[in-house]
Amino acid sequence: SFTWNWSAFIFNFFYFFFRKMWLPGLLLLLFDLIVSIPSVLVNWNTFAEMGLLDPLKYSFDIDLLYNVSMALGWISLAVRFVMAGFANRIYYNRVIAKVRQLRTKTFPSEAAYVGELTRQGRTSRNVLIVSIVAFFGINLLTTMLLLFVL
Repeated sequence: SFTWNWSAFIFNFFYFFFRKMWLPGLLLLLFDLIVSIPSVLVNWNTFAEMGLLDPLKYSFDIDLLYNVSMALGWISLAVRFVMAGFANRIYYNRVIAKVRQLRTKTFPSEAAYVGELTRQGRTSRNVLIVSIVAFFGINLLTTMLLLFVL
């Protein structure tokens, strides 16, 4: 069912990593990185025309890249809307699956079961921090590759 989640809309894949939903978070991260490539090339060309960066080694149809970049921006926004609409359902399904998985295991006491349930159900601040650093690191690496390859 469709219910709105502002956190998923605003923070995108960071929200999914924070909630330990690895696959949707990773897919959204990869999607964001891929759809940003035309925009990076357009921006690079703009800065090169202003004399702030060296021109790219390969020529591209900048008008086409601009149009592709704009279209991908709208598609990215649509994906954010869809994921924000289904984030609560995805999270609910993950929690139910995790609880069912834990119920199949044997624990020495009810307190041990509750403790494990709590541990597995917590949000992951460490992964959130790592994902933020990785995201900016990957963006920096992509820019550096563009600098030396294109």
